[in-house]
Amino acid sequence: MYKKGFIVVLCIALLLGNLGSLVYADSNKVAGAGKRVSSPAITASWLVDQYGVETAWIQEKIAEGHTFYQMYKALSGKKSQDAADAALAELQIEDAVQWNENPAISPLSMRVTGDSEVDDAALEQVHVHDDASSYFNRYGEDAVSMASGNLHYVNTDLELPGMIPFELTRMYDSSKANEQIGVRKDETGQAVNDSFIRRQEVSSALGRGWSWNLPDLQEIGGTWYLYFPGAGTFSLSESLDILGYNWNDMELLRDQSVTVNGLQSEYKLTVLNDYLYFFDTQGYLIQIQDLYGNTVSFHYEQLPDGRVLKRITNNDGNTLQFSHSTLSVSVELEGTGRKVQYRKVQKEGYTLLAEVVDPLSRSTSYVYNHPESKFNFLSGLAGQPEQHEDDGTALLTRIVYPTSRHDRYPV
Repeated sequence: MYKKGFIVVLCIALLLGNLGSLVYADSNKVAGAGKRVSSPAITASWLVDQYGVETAWIQEKIAEGHTFYQMYKALSGKKSQDAADAALAELQIEDAVQWNENPAISPLSMRVTGDSEVDDAALEQVHVHDDASSYFNRYGEDAVSMASGNLHYVNTDLELPGMIPFELTRMYDSSKANEQIGVRKDETGQAVNDSFIRRQEVSSALGRGWSWNLPDLQEIGGTWYLYFPGAGTFSLSESLDILGYNWNDMELLRDQSVTVNGLQSEYKLTVLNDYLYFFDTQGYLIQIQDLYGNTVSFHYEQLPDGRVLKRITNNDGNTLQFSHSTLSVSVELEGTGRKVQYRKVQKEGYTLLAEVVDPLSRSTSYVYNHPESKFNFLSGLAGQPEQHEDDGTALLTRIVYPTSRHDRYPV
């Protein structure tokens, strides 16, 4: 009996002794781990702040195929930018993005109307696009059309909390990463090829190919067009019928019942099982409304380049505030400190979105290719590609995420 008791006590003592050693061992590991100093995340913003290099220089090195870590090593020791260039030039870079110097010219299919020199059929179709016919193959934030090869990249940057859930969504569309093309008459009355910066590019102020993914009405060449996210862009008849749209879930009517910041509505788009969308006389979206009277309102300001968003508000008292400067845009959810910064660069004569810094200071960078992309709507120039106009295409070829992961889109 006593022997059994002694054995039980001895086993308990041994067990408690082992547990104690385990606890002390784990405590030492924790203490040791606490002494470790984690290295900073290497991002574009960190390199700029740490070494004083320019964002454009970082973009150039990313386009050449260099990683943030390689730039960090080249700049270590407070080296100059020129010294870092020399160090990076010695590295062997595989699969770097190459600039395409060959013109991308599509065969021109002419159909002249009457005595006109203009390809009216092509001109009528250049502004319309049915998203349902694109057969997008989606993976994460990007999608590629199996019909045309167009790239769509969509990212939600901020949310405006309220009774109407509103997401500030930024979109890149490779089919619109150029100037709006068309035809105009010169001072002699002759038709000439023409191009101009797209209104969506101006109003978003995000750079070529980017826009806020919002419904939009626009008049081009005397014809009105409706863009609606997920549906596409369609021309309108004089009675505001949506031409080429096959469903009966959207209706556009004239309506002057809403005023936002002094702008009165002129059009109202009703979407079945969705919201009411109000546009001013120029087609800018000024308010979203549900059937219970909840609203999201859009306020604009006039800058030298055009009209841009100033703030987005709702009837719950929440506001997204926009700030614009020459090469940057910032959007902040008032009262929360949540802020997104959009940094741009000038390259090849275009304004390009180079970097987006999210509310957690994580940086995502964007790299582009600038192929020569010409167009022509005039029959007299059909066989003279050297006289065709360039549309200023800027194709997104690479995205560098905060973890240094790359998405590449070969062209």
